[in-house]
Amino acid sequence: KILSLADIVKEDKKTTFAEFVKKELKAWAPNGAEIGPVVFTEEVDNLKFESFQNWSLDEENLILYFSQYEIGPGVLGPVAFPLPLTKIKDFLN
Repeated sequence: KILSLADIVKEDKKTTFAEFVKKELKAWAPNGAEIGPVVFTEEVDNLKFESFQNWSLDEENLILYFSQYEIGPGVLGPVAFPLPLTKIKDFLN
C-alpha cells in the first residue's frame, strides 16, 4: 500500500506540522551556508499540509520534495528537505 503523509502524521497535528515545516524551511541553509533565507518566504507562507505530496522516509529523516522554483530560486534546483525524525516524532502516528 502506498501511504500518504496524512497516514503518518496525526490528524490533529497536521496544521501544527505544516507550521513547523514552514519555520524550518525559512531557517534552512543548504550545506551549512550562512547566507540568510534561501527560500521565497511568501511561497513558503502559502504552503499547507496538502502541499506536502512528495515525500519519503528513511531511518533518520522524513524528506519532503519540492520542484525547482516551488519554494526558492532556480539555483536551488529541486529541493529534498530532510526533517530529522527526532524533531518531528510528536507529529507522527
